[in-house]
Amino acid sequence: MARSSRDGWPTRNRGLGDVRHEADHRDLARALADTAGPGRRSTAAAPDGGARRGRSVPDHAGHVRGAQAHPRRTKVTLDDLPVVRAVPSVTASQMAEVDRITIEEFNIPVDVLMENAGRQTAASARAFLGGTVADKRVIGLVGSGNNGGDTAAALRHLINWGARVGAEVAAPQERVRETTRTQIGRLLLATYSRIAVVHEAWQEGPGDLEADLIIDGLLGYSARGAPRGPVADLIDAANGSEVPIL
Repeated sequence: MARSSRDGWPTRNRGLGDVRHEADHRDLARALADTAGPGRRSTAAAPDGGARRGRSVPDHAGHVRGAQAHPRRTKVTLDDLPVVRAVPSVTASQMAEVDRITIEEFNIPVDVLMENAGRQTAASARAFLGGTVADKRVIGLVGSGNNGGDTAAALRHLINWGARVGAEVAAPQERVRETTRTQIGRLLLATYSRIAVVHEAWQEGPGDLEADLIIDGLLGYSARGAPRGPVADLIDAANGSEVPIL
């Protein structure tokens, strides 16, 4: 049951459910920390007051902010981005739990997450292509899940930055997740100038993949088994194209 705290913000009475969620969060955080590469150390204090040896991911925030603040940030390339030699990895179930916590407990909607992911993917594509996408051709492989929506959002941002884009959609509309359908619709709204082309690869087979870059948004952590059907066809076509894949 919600009640008001002294500063006016709503809080919850702490019950067994809250304690259980906190324990779940600690377990997840511990699992994420355990995936960090060897040699990464934490200086957090141990219960006895001494320094505790542990693993953590190095903070590259200052490096990233420095690159973003540079007056010629459009010229930033992959060489300017921070490099993490031992990137932590998570299992599919752990990533699903991260998403659940973000959406259900932090109340950040999927559409907001997708917009953020799309813009960051577009920024990575721009960095990969030397800091500018003007007149570059970028193809997005759009799957039926949220990764497909991220890719469609990325293509829309790339249009705004001057790229010529194309979307290879791997599933019919009725099988595409609602949030991803919304992103494809937004991409279509940007096609009034014929810059973008949305191609129904699920029906017609892979289209023209001749491009400067391919963005792969076909599968995510919910995928089960080997790729099949249009998804497998698009993977084969992309791998055979010799175009760089992000």
